[in-house]
Amino acid sequence: MLLKDKIDLGFTLDFNKVSEILDTGNFPSVHSGQWFDSHALSGSFQINGIHNHPIFFNIFKYCQDNFNKSNVRADLALFLSFQSGVKSNTHRDDYDVYIIGALGRTLYKVEDKEYIIEPGQILHIPKGHLHVAIGLDPRIVMSYGLGIESSTLKL
Repeated sequence: MLLKDKIDLGFTLDFNKVSEILDTGNFPSVHSGQWFDSHALSGSFQINGIHNHPIFFNIFKYCQDNFNKSNVRADLALFLSFQSGVKSNTHRDDYDVYIIGALGRTLYKVEDKEYIIEPGQILHIPKGHLHVAIGLDPRIVMSYGLGIESSTLKL
């Protein structure tokens, strides 16, 4: 389910801002999706635990207040890619995910439907739904995972 223009980030999230955030915290990160050793920037990057950074306090609180009615464990991660055409692995999560567009456009194929997410838009991907993300532009999205167990975080 796509919720258009539902959230104002309150700041501009771009690659420079991500660099500043990484300079001020110790966030676990992984290379995600398809890439080659000699073309590492052709893949996606996942930065976990960003809900612990003060700049994301209001976004995380918004998600908690609006989506976490059962008060289950949740987290917020960033996914970014520097080139258009970069895609994630096709997968299913064992928890609900809310994707929040921050920079660029991302095409999400969820089961048999397609959605284009732009800054400020939110896409709900229910637990167990098959999905893949394809960056139409260099992109940054936030992923609010709801009902995550710490031992099962997907990297």
